[in-house]
Amino acid sequence: MLKNLLICFILLPCGVLAQNKFADKTLQAIYTAQDQRDSKTLLGYFTNENPNYRQQAALAFASVQDTNAVNELVKLLIDSEAKVRQSAVYALGQTRAEKSEVKMIEIFALEKEESVKATFLEAIGKCATAKGLEFLANLTFKEPALQLGQGRGIYRAGLKRVIADKGHLKMLTLLKSSDIATRQIVSAYWARAVQDVKKQTAEMFAAFSDTDAFVRMNIAAAIGKLKTPEALAILKTRFEKDTDYRVKVAILRA
Repeated sequence: MLKNLLICFILLPCGVLAQNKFADKTLQAIYTAQDQRDSKTLLGYFTNENPNYRQQAALAFASVQDTNAVNELVKLLIDSEAKVRQSAVYALGQTRAEKSEVKMIEIFALEKEESVKATFLEAIGKCATAKGLEFLANLTFKEPALQLGQGRGIYRAGLKRVIADKGHLKMLTLLKSSDIATRQIVSAYWARAVQDVKKQTAEMFAAFSDTDAFVRMNIAAAIGKLKTPEALAILKTRFEKDTDYRVKVAILRA
């Protein structure tokens, strides 16, 4: 059997093997430049007629994280190919630079592709200052993908300790989203990014009955910060009722 497989492999036409992207010499050069943090070489591919090369060169900057390349990455935000724009946005987010935030906010309204807009929202949060957080908090979406992107953005800002009442209010709204992934990231915000949840006690108690186990796990951690008799009582009650062992463990830790 093994012998037959080897014979088949040897007889494969060269065209089939060439489909492996790692056999592409240009892509190899881009990956090498990325490993060597060679920004100058990578920037040279931004104007290449092949969108795959533009995309990979932009994506390489997510690793290189060269803030001197921000202005060139911004030019790719109006590229004709959505995958190129999305990679450029992601790379800008990885720079965590304020100037990246400013440019992304300026261009966000021009983007029409939903998946790219969602990436914009998270990337703005990664770079967020108070201005960026306010921008994110003032947006309202019905689309689950954009709600998720918005939640991720505000969560990322929160991890940087960029928080504000407007952000809290938006995250309380998103905590009621019909989209499970959105509720998961929002509950993580309350568990990890916000230190004081006293003003949100009622909302945390209500969210503790969410249908998703990961949401309940995060909410348990948030409630644990309250350190009040009421919080202890609801943790005990949920411990008795919940059938998911992961939630029970989270409650014990809380």
